[in-house]
Amino acid sequence: MRAVGGGEARFRSRRAFGLVALWALSLGLRVLFFSGLDVQETLRADAYHYGTLAWNLVNRSTYEDNTDPAFQADMRWPPGYPALIAPFFDGRDLRAGTEAALRAQVLIGSVLPLLVVVLGQRFLAAPAAGFAGLLSACCPVLVTMPSFLTTESHFTVVLFLTLLVVARLLDHPTPAGGIRAGLLCGLLALIRSDTIGFPAVIAAYLARRGPPAGRRRVALLLLATAALPALAWEIRNRVEIAHGASSASYFARPLAEGIYPDLRYGNANRGYAFVADPEFPEFSQSISKTLAKLWERTKADPWPNLRWNLVGRWLTLWEFHMIQDPPIHIYPVRRGLFRPAAINPDGRDEPLRAVYWVFRALYYLVVPAVLIGAVVALRRRRASTTPARRLIELLYLALAYHVALHSIIIPEPRFMVPMRPLLYLLALATVFPLGAADRGSCLPSHPTGQA
Repeated sequence: MRAVGGGEARFRSRRAFGLVALWALSLGLRVLFFSGLDVQETLRADAYHYGTLAWNLVNRSTYEDNTDPAFQADMRWPPGYPALIAPFFDGRDLRAGTEAALRAQVLIGSVLPLLVVVLGQRFLAAPAAGFAGLLSACCPVLVTMPSFLTTESHFTVVLFLTLLVVARLLDHPTPAGGIRAGLLCGLLALIRSDTIGFPAVIAAYLARRGPPAGRRRVALLLLATAALPALAWEIRNRVEIAHGASSASYFARPLAEGIYPDLRYGNANRGYAFVADPEFPEFSQSISKTLAKLWERTKADPWPNLRWNLVGRWLTLWEFHMIQDPPIHIYPVRRGLFRPAAINPDGRDEPLRAVYWVFRALYYLVVPAVLIGAVVALRRRRASTTPARRLIELLYLALAYHVALHSIIIPEPRFMVPMRPLLYLLALATVFPLGAADRGSCLPSHPTGQA
């Protein structure tokens, strides 16, 4: 018995040491990238909107995305991310508040590889789960992600926390677990409105494929709890509209930005086609107007529009690079850490350029492995299955939901960044299928040791 206990103790000690080492690597790379940034160069586009929303929220108690003293309630940008970063803007100007928020975001983002490992150990052998965590720690777009004032970093961390809670429900559904999962799903929807349907996907799967005891009750609790934050936000919007606020749609503008074949129009840069389209400000105000304009242009020039909407937008979403240039992450910065000379405006190699080339080659191995794994999961869906295999199915559902939604609206590869750790896990589950997924529980196992 002492040998068994000693084996477990050594396993736990090695596991703890490995997680600490992984976190140190993750934090070190993210701090190194952030230390080379001028915060001011990141305050543009979405980052500027989120920064002003957070600043106004904490300093003026208003939710508006401009600095004009005339109050106009914002209706388009969901409040989750600005509310999370708002405390860092209290008593600070926009630049100082952004720097403080980003420092905290870098720290929070460094925890992501640990969450990947813990989730992976529920259906992978420990070495494979650790490798997925290592990839998440070193992936250039995941390293750079927390250094920008955008939703991706917080969204990805909350997504993996949600998946961890749901994983327990697939093993042992409880009302408390359903409520916790619902609250996290509600937070996800407040950070990015495109996940508003995600709780329904999880609840439907849990009700259909979860353990028989109490699964439908837990699924309903999850769905009802997740709906509360979105319902509160919708009521607030209705009240503001009644007081004269503009009823801008969250989805109308990105949907409109994505109707251009290959995201090009006129002489505008790729991804910014709407800038050159004089009709864009009018039809982008609503989904119905956008669809009417798409139909009109498809009838006038069928082949480019059909090719784009049936094939092109799906391929674009899966591109390795961001649409913007240089393509390491959302914004071009003076010091990117990972850029080879070929994509660096300065024309010089950056210190970790080899990492860029490794992950670029790896991406074209990971994606086919994930697609093969999806076919395997579909073929096995009617067979008897363990909670761990059900978790793999749920991860594929989460990925499918994300891909389908962002293929319908603007297919910007940036929106696939939060899926990178999920791709690593699913690819490894395809390559190493005889790991934890064949156990009866999706909880991590421990070695027993021998005398």
